[in-house]
Amino acid sequence: MQTEDYVVLLSEEAIQLRIIKLNKEHPDLPIRRWMGDSVGHWEGETLVVHTKNFRLEQSFSQIAASEVFEVTERITAVSENELLYSYTIVDPITYTEPVVAELPFQRMPPGQILYESECHEGNRAVRDILAGARRQELDALFQ
Repeated sequence: MQTEDYVVLLSEEAIQLRIIKLNKEHPDLPIRRWMGDSVGHWEGETLVVHTKNFRLEQSFSQIAASEVFEVTERITAVSENELLYSYTIVDPITYTEPVVAELPFQRMPPGQILYESECHEGNRAVRDILAGARRQELDALFQ
């Protein structure tokens, strides 16, 4: 969702909501937020988002971070059906140089359905859980 002053992004995975202030500065008193403090602006067709002041608990997630961790993201509509997403991580305490990545995103084909990534106990390991149960049943038969 976008207004004149904000862009709001809702991520399906882990149901994360990010509110990005447009054409603003980071606050003088850094308030650490779980998803950091994001400010953005448009450079032509590209949304540029700078985020800093992440809560330090973020450092145990997939990307290691320190108190000076910052990320700049660039989201560009390449065509009607493709977005190009790139980011640059800067954290001189954790990394010896900036970490840069670029990912293309394609619009889903018509008729394809995106299912909610609801959290259910064991949903990521159902096959392994069932295989383990079948193995226990077989072991019990031959004891």
